[in-house]
Amino acid sequence: MSVVDRDLLEGIISWSFREFGPGDRTEYILKHISSELEEVRADPDDVTEWADIILLAIDGAWRAGHSPETILSAIVQKAERNQRRSWSTNPESGLVSGSKEP
Repeated sequence: MSVVDRDLLEGIISWSFREFGPGDRTEYILKHISSELEEVRADPDDVTEWADIILLAIDGAWRAGHSPETILSAIVQKAERNQRRSWSTNPESGLVSGSKEP
């Protein structure tokens, strides 16, 4: 079984650097995520389209100056924080939002 760890993130980052070069690519990454969202809408059962979004988010985070360790820590902290929240659905929009922590 594979695990998301520092080595995996370093491999993703190294590949992205070789393929796309250094520097901020925020606007490109956001446009690419929008494109991938359309692909998910077209086929939500295709897990590889969901994975594309995750990979793009990792690319954006390291290009914003975050290390693999910081990215992994943020993922864990955010998951834990979300699990502590209470969640409700807005009946008008259908959007789900979490309560703010004290």
